[in-house]
Amino acid sequence: MTYFVAVRKALSSPAAGVHGDRCLVLLASRLQQGRSAVIRGTTAVLALALLSGCLHSPLPNLPSHWQRRPLTTSELRPDGEGSRLQVLIMYWKGSCSHTAVRLLSPRNPVLFWDPGGSYGKPDRRLPSFQVPADVERHFDLILEDAPDLETYFDSRRALGNLAVEVFEWRISDEQGQRLHDTLVAGAAQDRSKGAFKTQTAPMYCSDAASRFLRGSANDILEIPKDFFFPHRLSRVLYTQSPERVVIYRIPADSLEVITP
Repeated sequence: MTYFVAVRKALSSPAAGVHGDRCLVLLASRLQQGRSAVIRGTTAVLALALLSGCLHSPLPNLPSHWQRRPLTTSELRPDGEGSRLQVLIMYWKGSCSHTAVRLLSPRNPVLFWDPGGSYGKPDRRLPSFQVPADVERHFDLILEDAPDLETYFDSRRALGNLAVEVFEWRISDEQGQRLHDTLVAGAAQDRSKGAFKTQTAPMYCSDAASRFLRGSANDILEIPKDFFFPHRLSRVLYTQSPERVVIYRIPADSLEVITP
């Protein structure tokens, strides 16, 4: 009961709002329904998430002082040649939902790393979105026919997401090649034990992306630790001098770009 009271106090704060009330009902029902280890474990994870502050509005970290302007779909592709690193953060109505990484390197096909995600897999949640037939996915890495941003936005709309942030950095071709080689090696079936791997358990997308950026892109970004929640990784990415951040608000079908 002490455990339940602690959660109730956390959810009674104004910040929790209506989502906190709904989660409290769910948590109470779980506590009363079963005694199995699976249910207790699920309840513990839910409570930990709530107490850690995962309930928030979409795009909670937008800097108010950055310049912003509308963006057309033709401007989604970066200007000029050269390599780009893109990190995508997705949001539901009341929380963050997913993290992905997209790499543009002129010497190689575009790579799209979807850690713990479902792009390119049969998904009953996506009746309105048709995945291109040529998509080649190996251990969460899209090696062939990686989605452009507009296509990926469509898939997130079909999943019920409300917003997407796309952080973008211009990197050297050498850095792009190194990141490409690291991702491809991480998707190899014969990779050495303990080496970086792209395959990720569901819900650990941001944790995996943080670890990759911290370990393999530490000459580009300074990521202090691994972040389980995507919105907390987003908060740090705003401090890492992205060249631009593309904001897509799905219900309004509106695009804008913000720059420091």
